[in-house]
Amino acid sequence: MIFAWGVCAFLLALASARSAFYYGNEVDARDLLPRNTSYWADIVAEKIAARDALIPTEYLVPDDLLPDDSVDDVSKFALESGLFTDRELEITESTASDVIGRVATGEWSATEVLEAVIKRTVVAQQLFRPVSEVLFERGREQAKKLDAYFAETGKTVGPLHGLPISLKDQFRFKGFDATIGYVSWANRPAEEDSLTVTALEELGAVLFVKTNIPTSLMAGESINNIFGETKNPFNRRLTPVGFHGSFIGFGTDIAGSIRIPCTNTGLWCVRPSVGRCSYANMANSLRGEQAITSTCGPMGRSPADLKLVFSSLVNAGLWNSDPSTLPIPWRESHEKLPEKLVFGWANGDGHVQPWPPVQRAMHEVKEALEAAGHEVVEWVPPEWYEYNTQMGKLFHVDGHLDIQTDFNASGEPFLPIISSYLAYVPPEERPSVYESWQLVQVLQNYTQLFRDAWNGSANHTSTGRPIDALIMPATSNPAKERGVAYPYGYGNLSPMLDLTTGVFPVTRVNSSVDVVNASFVPLNDADATNQALYDDPKTWENAPVGLQLIGRRLEEEKIVAMLKVVESALKG
Repeated sequence: MIFAWGVCAFLLALASARSAFYYGNEVDARDLLPRNTSYWADIVAEKIAARDALIPTEYLVPDDLLPDDSVDDVSKFALESGLFTDRELEITESTASDVIGRVATGEWSATEVLEAVIKRTVVAQQLFRPVSEVLFERGREQAKKLDAYFAETGKTVGPLHGLPISLKDQFRFKGFDATIGYVSWANRPAEEDSLTVTALEELGAVLFVKTNIPTSLMAGESINNIFGETKNPFNRRLTPVGFHGSFIGFGTDIAGSIRIPCTNTGLWCVRPSVGRCSYANMANSLRGEQAITSTCGPMGRSPADLKLVFSSLVNAGLWNSDPSTLPIPWRESHEKLPEKLVFGWANGDGHVQPWPPVQRAMHEVKEALEAAGHEVVEWVPPEWYEYNTQMGKLFHVDGHLDIQTDFNASGEPFLPIISSYLAYVPPEERPSVYESWQLVQVLQNYTQLFRDAWNGSANHTSTGRPIDALIMPATSNPAKERGVAYPYGYGNLSPMLDLTTGVFPVTRVNSSVDVVNASFVPLNDADATNQALYDDPKTWENAPVGLQLIGRRLEEEKIVAMLKVVESALKG
């Protein structure tokens, strides 16, 4: 996304004057009288002090043992520091499936696993600041109960028994904040858990931490005035938009917030279609906006882990408590795939071309899949750039009054990355209801156009079937530099059309290989501007590069199965 600074006094007054009626009956910070705007920094200081008091000091690394700020790659610090025992490293380097299996046999206890993860989380916080809320004591209580049950019965309480899971700050936990970066939402703890939180704990998971976010969730960098800026552990000059910390993390995605963190940190994920995962009692921006809606889903270290965790959650039957959750249990039959799959391949969107390391990743996965006996055909979503330009306005139809109000309630300053987003459609230029309806009609028209084109791809495959999935970058670049706005990404297709989408890791940036393309020919001015940003490949040295695997709507089982196929092909 592109962002620039700018807010006027008129908008400040307009936002602060709005009534609670506008938002209905839900109670949160914006339904209350604005706070004294002179003391937002005091609110932050109080909030951070309360959080940091929950961090066990015995796990803190002395400053003189931490890497210098000039060290970019800190991803191997835990492995090389000598601060962790071999057993702690064995635990924290395992997959979710390994952890669950070894806890179920009694080889590891839930408490032992959690303590190893807590220790590593504390160190991660010192290195790149991923944590928003510390839930260690809640996790310890859960682990203690699980161990007691196992000791008494010899059984596990559920399929996720003993598995530590991190969750994005949006998820509500009773007694803890869900600020999503707004100072005005700080120190107002939730009265009850999000439904997904309750379900995961009932399945045996150990929830131990919440992770950082951009204020309002609507920005391409994990930064806010409360918790500061999260860095990328593989290259601290870059932003992760998330982090590789726990065995499984749950995030949300309306414009890429599950997918882009995974492409940036070498993880796997599933961005499910709306309704497969409950969103009940989650903190959110743009509430009430229904044309393009957010969904929640898992991020992990392997496709097998994604299936284990997500199928367990889907089978928990949350549609009985949340009417917006679809009554669709995990369908094993949908995981059965043809021996020869056909993958669409879109090396960009026909308007802006990816950077050299992303292009290399695209070609590497193409070659790997073809070597494994699958078919890969070039297929670019039809007229995507033209339609995306129109449909993207649906993110801004309120003129950003929603976000403005929550900033203004505390008097906190607007971050540049947020101000630029707000400037895209100022309140005085927001569309009328009728104009918003027309944008929705454009979205509906493109949904049909896209479906017809997908079905029509059967005319270009050797199998006579349409493509099974589309491989496409999530962004034109690897992880972006912190504080730098990049002008282009390909992430809107999946949320706009509600397409089930996975992400898989392919490679890392190698500045000796991914050199600047001296013969690059831009397609247009935007393409030239975007490519010019890749001026020094060493800036992105070692940054992970992942790609999207896009399916049709409600194809979670099929996408997870195809991620396993991609995993096998890339391993050779």
